Amino acid sequence: NVRFGVTSLKLAGTGNTGSGFTFAGTPFPGGQSITSSFDMSHTEIALYYELLDNVVSLDLGINAKLFDGNVSLTSGAASEVITFNETVPMLYLGAAVSLPLTGLTIEGDLSTISYDDYDFTDYLIRVKYTTEFLLGIELGYRSLTLDFADTGTNEYADVKVDGPYAAVSLNF
Repeated sequence: NVRFGVTSLKLAGTGNTGSGFTFAGTPFPGGQSITSSFDMSHTEIALYYELLDNVVSLDLGINAKLFDGNVSLTSGAASEVITFNETVPMLYLGAAVSLPLTGLTIEGDLSTISYDDYDFTDYLIRVKYTTEFLLGIELGYRSLTLDFADTGTNEYADVKVDGPYAAVSLNF
């Protein structure tokens, strides 16, 4: 089986720099206002085998998340943008319980990978209603966590984005 998804995930914020730092070779002085934006939008493709397929469904496979994003910092005259295009392979686990005669299912998906100093987890829990016309409506909670440290390049990230979400799906 194949599962395809697109996630638009863009974050922005403002704050103050406590002390000076260097980002992508550009110095940012301390004690100034800073604006940041972070685009982690991605496409994902999962190839999976359906171990169970009745009232309870259980899927196991691999998932590739294709990121095309950027990180931007601006403070006074200092401004820097880093772009990234990465494909992250992950293990995939999906489970669902159908509520008979209602069109409702309670579902959960987990994609994760961990090696060396790199941990990436994406999970969601949702309630889904599917119409007779293959159109689905989902409401749920999603959490995406990225934690890595590369001492060779002095790059690191500790990002967690989570909260409620809604989606529309096509099931065929």
